[in-house]
Amino acid sequence: MPLDRNSLFEAFGRIGRYHLFDLIHYITALNNDCAKIISYDKDFDNLEIRREEP
Repeated sequence: MPLDRNSLFEAFGRIGRYHLFDLIHYITALNNDCAKIISYDKDFDNLEIRREEP
């Protein structure tokens, strides 16, 4: 999925609680209506999109 300018700015707006690269993945998933994030990274557990391990 492409990273657009709006997603990047939204990620920067949430920085501080999460790592930037995690936020970029999360915001991109949100903006593309993804139902879940496939990852071993437990930092995604406290976000609105459900995390699932591969």
